[in-house]
Amino acid sequence: RVEVTRADLAADIDLGWVSGDRHDMGRIEFLQQPEPIIRESLLHRLVYWEEGSYYHQGKLDRLRESLSRLDYFSTIDVQARPEDAGEDLLVPIDVNLVAAPRTIHTAGIGYGTDTGGLLRLGLEHRYVNDRGHKAQAQLDYAERRKTLTLQYRIPAFAWLDGWYTFSVQAADEQTDYIDTRRLEAVASRSGEVNRHVTAVVSLH
Repeated sequence: RVEVTRADLAADIDLGWVSGDRHDMGRIEFLQQPEPIIRESLLHRLVYWEEGSYYHQGKLDRLRESLSRLDYFSTIDVQARPEDAGEDLLVPIDVNLVAAPRTIHTAGIGYGTDTGGLLRLGLEHRYVNDRGHKAQAQLDYAERRKTLTLQYRIPAFAWLDGWYTFSVQAADEQTDYIDTRRLEAVASRSGEVNRHVTAVVSLH
């Protein structure tokens, strides 16, 4: 109710509402289209709340962000259905996922005064298997610098959501100033502490 007093250039507002009973998080169902690419048990590990805990939109937003960071899907639609909550007030959650293209090819050319002409080729598998493993290879082939990088990543959920990463890089650089050959192997475990901080432990 809004009461306006024109002489005082003022308005008094009375606001009342009935929120109803508090709802809780119900069952969650994942639907992958056109066919499942990731085993459902892995997706359920991203659901950090317990069924029956209080309903909050922020929980759904965090799930959507976690799915997006995995980069398996081109479309992620998380929908709550409070209208279908029963007498127990449990809100069912539907997660509709559309698979992204499995393979990404990249190519490029360039030129550097130290390296000469450069050809870059890349190949990435967003998902190697239904456990969500990823693989990537990149070749930089220049007249005086050559680098080959191979990387394999496995999703990790213990303690912090992140990745186990294993990579090998071979490099050969021969310029007027440098003559080196290098082989580097890296194993790391990364995890997101919060939106602003990511922790990484690695062995080179």
